[in-house]
Amino acid sequence: MLPLFSFPLFRQNAFMKTDFLIIGSGIAGLSLALNLAPLGSVTVLTKKGITSGSTGLAQGGIAGVRNPEKDSSEKHFQDTLKAGAYHNDEDAVRLLVEKGEQALRDLERWGVKFDFSLHQEGGHTYARIFHVADETGRVVQEILSDAITEYESIEVIEDAFVVDLLMYGGYVAGCSFHHNGKNEVCLAKRTILSTGGAGQIYEKSTNPSVATGDGIAMAFRAGAELEDLEFIQFHPTALDMQRDPLFLLSEALRGAGAKITDEDGEHFVNELDARDIVAREIFLRIKSGKKVFLDFRHEKETFLKKRFPMIFENLLSFGLNLSSDLIPIVPAAHFFCGGVKTDISGRTSLPHLYAVGEVACTGVHGANRLASNSLLEGVVFAHQISSDIRRSHDEIVKTRFPEETNLDPKLFIPETRADAAKRKAIQHLMLINTGVVRRRNEMGSALKSLSAIKPAGTETQNILLVAKKVVEYAMKRKESLGCHFIVDQ
Repeated sequence: MLPLFSFPLFRQNAFMKTDFLIIGSGIAGLSLALNLAPLGSVTVLTKKGITSGSTGLAQGGIAGVRNPEKDSSEKHFQDTLKAGAYHNDEDAVRLLVEKGEQALRDLERWGVKFDFSLHQEGGHTYARIFHVADETGRVVQEILSDAITEYESIEVIEDAFVVDLLMYGGYVAGCSFHHNGKNEVCLAKRTILSTGGAGQIYEKSTNPSVATGDGIAMAFRAGAELEDLEFIQFHPTALDMQRDPLFLLSEALRGAGAKITDEDGEHFVNELDARDIVAREIFLRIKSGKKVFLDFRHEKETFLKKRFPMIFENLLSFGLNLSSDLIPIVPAAHFFCGGVKTDISGRTSLPHLYAVGEVACTGVHGANRLASNSLLEGVVFAHQISSDIRRSHDEIVKTRFPEETNLDPKLFIPETRADAAKRKAIQHLMLINTGVVRRRNEMGSALKSLSAIKPAGTETQNILLVAKKVVEYAMKRKESLGCHFIVDQ
């Protein structure tokens, strides 16, 4: 199959033109770029550095089945449905688990070398987590970042804040973005959102500073359908010490035998239950006035240093020894199970727009994500999109770029000092009123308070928009389901 037009990319005035525009540079965006590189020119716009997103923070690994004698994709399928409170799209889940082995092969082909042993994590019937020590995400991110440099057809632009999607004749024709102090435009024959989640709408989050829901916000403004925004997964075991983002304590710790206790030494939860259950039990125990800890003091230091080297060293920087100290923990906003609605090929409701990874909602996670399915999702559904694009090649060739004079790109507005205070107010409102445990009257109060906040900067506007949509979706779902847990008092 011939590429759509000659390499490299070309620019005309302040406009860039490309075949495929990918917004975001995590595992989903970069694996998609590698898949699309032989098909045409690819532009990757990333908000900060290419490694600054959530992928690099993923410690646990990637779920998958390779040994049918000890495990099966059917068991992985059932575990995913159970964790998702059976709210999942079964076709999407079936695709995810059956394509898992191919996703692992793709990562290995690009250079990832997984450890021999497999980790056990909450919600999984068997140990099926492929990993690279306790920093799988960082290794994957760096390898994919290096791999794309081998393709002349791929251009990466860092420090590019995407402001909005460009609509033309009823379809998405690219985006406006801000780079090096200038407002620019990238026109594309197909645009893919891979912007990650929106953990930064909450006061306590494991997400990096870039995770402000920009992709969800711009998709909504363009008219795309959203789905399941009420399902925000809180990771049960973030380190309860001041840091932004909060330092994550991998689920693999509990899979290897770490216990959860309160300050009285009471063991009050099954550590290997699904994340929504464990997070809720910890939250309620903290709310009752008790401090909660991760306890690995029964294990030898030599084992912990070897099995969890990155976590062990990071805890030492906080003055904590994993083998001899109780580690204070708190639930923190971690993953958006909902997002921009797509089909299993990654197509959104807007022509020429795809979405992949955490920004997308295929229905694969249902009401709560099974641990270590997120990296898997990024690779599997990136492959789905590239396959769909291959099938649509003739149609894409015929796609014409709009005339520049017919476009009205939205301009970037920088953050003000007042926006910083408004952002903190939004984050606090969300944590208190639409967090691990929710009450209808408190959500209504939060929505009213959020509606009174008027930020100026583009990024804080996105945070506010996504926060309001999360509350609206949560208020519509009257019964508890998965991450969405309603109590009335």
